[in-house]
Amino acid sequence: MKKILLLMMMLLTFCLSVSAEGVANSGSFVRGGPLTLEDLCIGGVYYGQPFSEVTNMYGKPVVTKEEGAPKVYFKHSFANNGTTFNVYTGGNYYTKEPGDVFSVVISGNNGLATKRGMKYGSSLAQIEEVYGVPVNISKIYGTNDSLVIYKTRVSFTANNGRTQYKNYRLLFTLDSANKVKSIRYDMDFEDETI
Repeated sequence: MKKILLLMMMLLTFCLSVSAEGVANSGSFVRGGPLTLEDLCIGGVYYGQPFSEVTNMYGKPVVTKEEGAPKVYFKHSFANNGTTFNVYTGGNYYTKEPGDVFSVVISGNNGLATKRGMKYGSSLAQIEEVYGVPVNISKIYGTNDSLVIYKTRVSFTANNGRTQYKNYRLLFTLDSANKVKSIRYDMDFEDETI
């Protein structure tokens, strides 16, 4: 009888783990799951979103600055709940038209949150509960603040036959009490010869 009960418990445990894997792989939300491209979203502004959709949500930016050389990008500052947040887009140097969103930075208690609900004032424990263990936590030189980094990496073959990697990052700046001061997402490239 004990063997039958033990066998049934093992079978039940196996079935539950298989169904949990099915949920995780179906794209459903998983607490502590790995960072995905869909997580690159703050205040409803996601990576690759057309700038026109951002202005439909938040209105015209308070300030727009052209930055970067030789590649142009635009920094758009929007007002929300008494603070500003910045949206960075690619751009066309000649027409001065903004392209798609590649980064968002929020700081201050403006009510904006990540897709998984982290916002100004969230704790490190809450972040780790939702996103899991970060890739890196480091002190910011000259301050009592810390930088918490989550990454996901996507590879593709460029026209020159080289493999390139896009590292998408979600970064949290924490104060000395381990509470969120600012949140940002962005992307950078790495080259690697095949």
